[in-house]
Amino acid sequence: MGSEKANVTVEIKKKAPKKIKKVQNSISTKLLRILVPMVAVAIVFIIIFLSFRARNIISNTAKESLLNDSDQNAAIIGAELTNLLAGYNQNIESIEKLGMTDPAEIEKYLEITLTGMR
Repeated sequence: MGSEKANVTVEIKKKAPKKIKKVQNSISTKLLRILVPMVAVAIVFIIIFLSFRARNIISNTAKESLLNDSDQNAAIIGAELTNLLAGYNQNIESIEKLGMTDPAEIEKYLEITLTGMR
């Protein structure tokens, strides 16, 4: 028994690299390669088209709303001005009918009538 060493041979087997399975060029693979980009492009175009349509619709609706509001405001202001002018015209006619010529007398008359108009 001495100090004999046993000869041990170790064989190292190299593993063969795994072969990457190539995707078969089947009909479904070809269809997916064509259809997926086409669907993506179609979706992008649909989104762009719808956003332009929405912008146009919103713009037109806002313009119409502003025009309607402006017309209503103009009608209200016009009615108020018509009432004021009618009151002033009545005062002028009254002054002319009464034959007032003194500025102080006219001022006193207008003071009384205009306070009632406010």
